[in-house]
Amino acid sequence: MDSPGISADILTQISMLKSEWDRVRILSAENDARLWRKLRLDWNYHSNHIEGNTLTYGETELLLISGKTTGQHDIREFEEMKAHDVAIQHVRDLAADASRQLTEGDVRDLNRILLKEPFWKEAITPSGAASRKQIIPGDYKATPNNVRTATGEIFEFATPEETPRQMQELVSWFRDQLENEDVNLIRVLAVFHHRFSVTHPFDDGNGRTMRLIVNYALMRKGWMPIVIRTEDKKAYLGALSAADAGNLEPFTEFLELQVVRSLELGIKAARGEELEEPEDWMKEMELFVRANLTKEGPAPRLDAALREQWLNHSIFPLLDAVLLKVQPLKKVFSLVDYEIRSSYGGGFSSKPSKKDYIASAFKIAGNQESFQVKLALELKTFSGAGIPPFDLAFDLIIKVELSRYQLIGPGIPDQMPLLRYDNPLSNVQIEQLSSSIARHVFEQVKNKAVPA
Repeated sequence: MDSPGISADILTQISMLKSEWDRVRILSAENDARLWRKLRLDWNYHSNHIEGNTLTYGETELLLISGKTTGQHDIREFEEMKAHDVAIQHVRDLAADASRQLTEGDVRDLNRILLKEPFWKEAITPSGAASRKQIIPGDYKATPNNVRTATGEIFEFATPEETPRQMQELVSWFRDQLENEDVNLIRVLAVFHHRFSVTHPFDDGNGRTMRLIVNYALMRKGWMPIVIRTEDKKAYLGALSAADAGNLEPFTEFLELQVVRSLELGIKAARGEELEEPEDWMKEMELFVRANLTKEGPAPRLDAALREQWLNHSIFPLLDAVLLKVQPLKKVFSLVDYEIRSSYGGGFSSKPSKKDYIASAFKIAGNQESFQVKLALELKTFSGAGIPPFDLAFDLIIKVELSRYQLIGPGIPDQMPLLRYDNPLSNVQIEQLSSSIARHVFEQVKNKAVPA
């Protein structure tokens, strides 16, 4: 019997897609290679990116396919991407071996493969003091690894003393569930993922480890592996938070959507159809350009000429893309518009051009070494049926320094690095950033638009 609250429509869709996948999943060598190239790159890129790795999709492809590195990244980011790639192959091998079941040792081995070697990590003591702790790959935590939430509260995972017993019980339960043909597999995966998350057995790599095990189970049972994308991180963590509060249905439904997407991809591959997403060719072009760039020199300071180039090739296209993506909301808001404000108090109406806004902000800032320009996106007077009117506002901040700048705002990763003025945002970056910002705006609108 289906669990209450799960959409009957999506369960029907999954059933139909799984039947079709079972019919076509013996792929030709060419189609199998195409499918696994895409899965390999997407899985490595997104699972690491969710955890803060800053390699771009193109840099990930260059590293894993060509063995080359580019970009200004910590060496550990390259190493963790390569280690994750090894872990994926290990999971594929485990899933393909029908003679053996998953063990607790396999879980620890995956973490050991991901982290490779011991390292030191910044930590906070229970009293709140800054500290450092050594991370031992594959070892369960020896000290608490609780985290402070965005609200300032402490979320407590299992204690070090509780962890071995909880992991033994969880893996044993999971193994039994995978041998039961009558269970709802996606529901089982939701329970496993959440229980693993609240145990948080390792000092690092918990998210990547549990996503690998989820895909081990899917592949072992004849399903396609799923890829939780960076742009879905907010929904992913939000659904997990609901599970923390005792409601597993949002997370189960989130996983169902990922399963639909993965089955559709596998079926397309089996039929010999194009697997590229709309922006994939742009990722490939970005890869080509990065592979053929000479080594970057020192970042130049921002002068009038460079400022004009930067605005015209990076900032204005990004702002245009964001506004274009949120334009459909004009049908349910009386106003969707923005204004620019500098950190020196200059406010500008939405009448002049965007170039005039920012030029004015620079003029006000003068020769200051650091200042901010804020794009205030305003959505006014929601007019949805049966829902009280409301307003929303979102700030996209451009933090300007002498030779680099930073973008801060809704949907933009906290780890977004400082960018050079002389390296224009690529089409891929503009598409990814504008989509992430617009998606965040839309999610906030949906959350707010709840009938009274």
